[in-house]
Formats: sequence, C-alpha cells, structure tokens
Amino acid sequence: MKNSLLRRRALLKKTRFNAAAKWVAASLACVIGLAHGDVRLSTDWPYKSRQSDAEPLVQSESERFQQASDAASYRRDAVVRHGLHDISRLINGFKLFVNDTKYFLQPAKFMSKSRPDEVCTPTSGPGLKYQCDEGLRHTSDCHLIFFDAKFAEAGFNTVKVNEPYQFYCNSVVGVGVRAKGSDDLLVTVQYFPIDQKLASKASEIGTGWNRMTVLFQIKAVDGKIIAEQDDACLGNPNRIDNIPDARKRLAKCIAAGALKR
Repeated sequence: MKNSLLRRRALLKKTRFNAAAKWVAASLACVIGLAHGDVRLSTDWPYKSRQSDAEPLVQSESERFQQASDAASYRRDAVVRHGLHDISRLINGFKLFVNDTKYFLQPAKFMSKSRPDEVCTPTSGPGLKYQCDEGLRHTSDCHLIFFDAKFAEAGFNTVKVNEPYQFYCNSVVGVGVRAKGSDDLLVTVQYFPIDQKLASKASEIGTGWNRMTVLFQIKAVDGKIIAEQDDACLGNPNRIDNIPDARKRLAKCIAAGALKR
C-alpha cells in the first residue's frame, strides 16, 4: 500500500515536471519565432543548362522569381504599361536568408496606386513634365517586395522619404546588411524633385538628384517578412549616399546608446 502510494506520487511529480517543461519549451519557441535574427543576402543564381532537346524545359529559380516580382509590381503600378516586360527592375533581386530560412527580395520602383482603379497615362509633349493625362502628377516611389521560397508574396514596403516636395525615385543604388549577424538591411535610394528645371544638356543630367540610405529591421513571422523602417539614427531625409558610410554612422549611434541593437 505504502509503495503504491509512493509510486503514484512519483508519477504525479514526473507528469507535472513534463507539463512544465513543455510549457517552457512552447514559450521559448514563441519567443524565438518572433525574435530578430541573422539576415544574409545572396546573388548566387546557378544556371543549369539542358543536356539535350529531349530534356523538359523547366523555369529556373531566377526566372520564377522575376515573374513573381513583375506581377507584384504590375498590380500596384498606376502607370499604364503595355505588358510585364515594361516593368523596370532597379537592380537584380536577392536571395534573403532570415535565420537560414530562404526568402527573396526585389527592389522596385513605380507609382503606387492610391486606390485600386487609379490610372496614370504619362503626358507627352514640349514643356510637359511628370504629368498624367488624368490630372495627377507622375511620381514614383522605391519599394521592397519580399517572397517566400515558393515565390508567394511575403511582404511589401515602400521606402519612406520625408521630403516637403513631390519626388521621383528613380533608382535603388544598393542593398546590404548592416553587419554580419545583424537583422538589419540598409537600402540606398536615389530621387529628385519633379518640379526642378529639366536638364537642357547632357552635363546637367543628375543635377539636383539626392541619395539617401535607410535602415530596415527585418524579422520573419509565420512565413511573412516584417520590415520596419528605423530613421532614429540616420535621419529622414539624409544625404548618406552609400552603405559603408551608413554603417559607420550606425556604429557610432549603437556605441553611444542612441540605437538599441
């Protein structure tokens, strides 16, 4: 009788311990699932040629990625275009690894629709600049579009530029990580005011163009990418025109305690 009671008490104690252990493990899993992690970029796009005409033609990973990014841009772009081939990819896309889970990142530029049926047909003619036939101004933002490993859209962000004037973002100059092992991406964009005087000769092209580098904190949650723009250290707007200079500024902010990382 006494031995039986002792065995029951030991079993109950073990059951309670296992339940507590499972609760702790589940809690840690939730925390880890939402935690920031190591972010890496890759531009390695292996090409596999067909060995014979009899071998089935299969889309490469890069082709499927480009097709997905073109479609994502096309449905958001207010500008009337003739087809997907008219979408400008600012730079080639990236493989993005967040805690070793693969995603894809495509920088893009286009005029975002402010409503689903918004349309801009760029006006052409002497003296007419950055106008739409529909009465809008023809502007452009720079964007980051994220996809999962199966090329389903996993996130979308527009780079916020806090200028007091309407502008045209015409390039994403560069993308890089803040530091090895960090969860931060740095993105350098280029833009200009649409109401500035047009260049009258080749030497004036690029006059008045600005470059700005932006920090995004990246995390993956339930298969989606959340990219939070953080302007606390670099400022917005800024005139940091390259990623190495932005890294130096951020290192100073972190060392001074002005940026928590």
